[in-house]
Amino acid sequence: MRKYLSLFLVSLTLLMVEIISTRYAKIVLRQHFQFIIISLALLGIGLGAIIAYYRNYKLSRVAALYAALVPLPFVIMHFHESLHESIFFITLLVVYVLSGILTALLLRRLHHRITKAYAIVMVGSAAGCLLTVVVMNAYGHVGGVVLAFLLALLAALLLGSRVVIVSLAYLLVLPGVLTLTCAENIFIPIVQYSEEKTNAFSHVIARVARGDDLWIVIDCIGQTDVVTHQPISTPYIYDLPFMLRNYSSILVIGSGGGIDVSRGLHASPRVIGVEINPLVIEEALQLTGNASPYRVPGAETVIAEGRGFVESSSELYDMIVISLIKRYGGVGIKDFIFLENYLYTVEAYASYLEHLTPEGILIVRDQTKWTDRFLPSLIAAVQRAGGDPAKNMMIIRGSISSVLIAKNSPFTLAERTRIHLLASIPKTKVYSPKNDPVKSASVITDNNPFIWRVSASQEQERFLRGQGWAAVRDWWLMLAITLAALLLVYIPQRKRGLMAPSVFLGSIGVGYIILQLMFIHKFTLFLVNPMYSITITLCSFLFFGGLGSLASKYLSDIRENLKILLVCMLGFLVSANWLTSEGLGWLFATRVVIAVAIIGVIATLMGTLMPLALKRQDAKDLPYLWGLNGIAVVLGSVIAMLSAIQIGFLWTMVLGMIAYAIAWKSAPL
Repeated sequence: MRKYLSLFLVSLTLLMVEIISTRYAKIVLRQHFQFIIISLALLGIGLGAIIAYYRNYKLSRVAALYAALVPLPFVIMHFHESLHESIFFITLLVVYVLSGILTALLLRRLHHRITKAYAIVMVGSAAGCLLTVVVMNAYGHVGGVVLAFLLALLAALLLGSRVVIVSLAYLLVLPGVLTLTCAENIFIPIVQYSEEKTNAFSHVIARVARGDDLWIVIDCIGQTDVVTHQPISTPYIYDLPFMLRNYSSILVIGSGGGIDVSRGLHASPRVIGVEINPLVIEEALQLTGNASPYRVPGAETVIAEGRGFVESSSELYDMIVISLIKRYGGVGIKDFIFLENYLYTVEAYASYLEHLTPEGILIVRDQTKWTDRFLPSLIAAVQRAGGDPAKNMMIIRGSISSVLIAKNSPFTLAERTRIHLLASIPKTKVYSPKNDPVKSASVITDNNPFIWRVSASQEQERFLRGQGWAAVRDWWLMLAITLAALLLVYIPQRKRGLMAPSVFLGSIGVGYIILQLMFIHKFTLFLVNPMYSITITLCSFLFFGGLGSLASKYLSDIRENLKILLVCMLGFLVSANWLTSEGLGWLFATRVVIAVAIIGVIATLMGTLMPLALKRQDAKDLPYLWGLNGIAVVLGSVIAMLSAIQIGFLWTMVLGMIAYAIAWKSAPL
């Protein structure tokens, strides 16, 4: 019983460490390190299992060392200004390797009950995922690290470690050395913190003063202006649409510190500000008090994801505003995923246009380099709605910032004249796009919503690579490391005749992570709120995978299980786009039940495969095969990310199905 509970705790704490470390790395270092940390975790677990294959360590010693080192990477991050960042990654990799050794040793000892043991690993990981969200919401990153440390100590104690009490000395110093300090970056060169907060959704929010400006900084790289409600003195290019005419109602998606809410209140008696992060609104209100535009009569605040709010609403608005909404990093455990954004897809624009009054206008404003990226998708949406971009769109283009304006009906001569008069600002021009066909490669879609994707423009390419595509080099690095690791573990395959089970377990490792990541992507839109969608999707995959392991005694035909799995995946592949588009109007509870049910069937079938294969192998070979599967998962995660950007989510799912088809061909009889 103690071994089972220890296995549960190791799996739980390992996932907590993974999630929290991505948050630390993005804030203290740079955002593009997140993916490499997840890959390091998977790689470390695999390498640890391979090490356990060659040497049988004493469980109590490994468990004690694992527990003692769990907080160390986060302590090192406290001193990141004086220590090289590589030390953080090395210590983190050591923690992952120790967890891999510990898990492999426990599984070897529990080989006679491998289905139960594998189920405990999966359910423990699901519990770690859920617990991290709950604890970080209540106690922030410090609470998460301390809890992971205490649970790791409990696991060591259960395995007979005698040095656990010494490690408790950590508790005296941990709270003081787990603080986070923003890394220097080009976006926020000068910052002065007056308050820091964190929740499960955002990593760090700091109130910032720079000169006379007030900001809220999110995750140390994104920021939103905090304003008081005052008359517009000197109009800026972003103010012009609000000065065009009076509006009956205005919807602001991503209202942030309230600057667009304030602008809207000068043009409309009713402004609805939709903000996904409650801490942003809380901090804005605390910073400006009664002078906040959110406290002005006529202003309404909604805590929700912008597109989901629009899709579920039957109301029509006279103006819809989307401005400066991008993610420079993942959200919570969404660090598994690349930087996608469903607010700027052609399907999203179509929905915004459908929720406008007959003469209502859609405003998309940002830096000119970004509006150039968004423009083809907006043109495509207007064309699909039967409009003529040359008549239904106007662009106010500045040297730094631009505004895209679209309507369901043509702009009148009076409206065009008014916009030209308002835009008589130096280095600003007003024009309408041509009604030419848009190249499909330039259109952002729900199936490929990567706003950071490199375009044909060399200037745009440099801009995007400097911000979002720094992660690419990390992907190729992890791909090279993974291939080298696979080459190293190839030798014992030949010596022990493990080629067939290695191909099978490697294939299901690649297929599993590809499909899991793509489900997370697709259900991010379906379940609307990223925090809910990732928690529900990931926990469901892990929990039902554990149930599948327990059910493997009844579902004992590997090839039959794979056939059913491929049929279920084909059904989801065919219905995925319909489900994510039509389902946005359903009740949230209904969508959750449907998502859990779909994942439940697929993850249960997936969960039967590993224990059924391991039961057929010798106990002494289990660590090697477990490690190989872990390394294959790293390879699959790299393939998933690179292919999703190039060919979209659905075709990447096909790659995952091909991996399972290879597993079916090589499955043990």
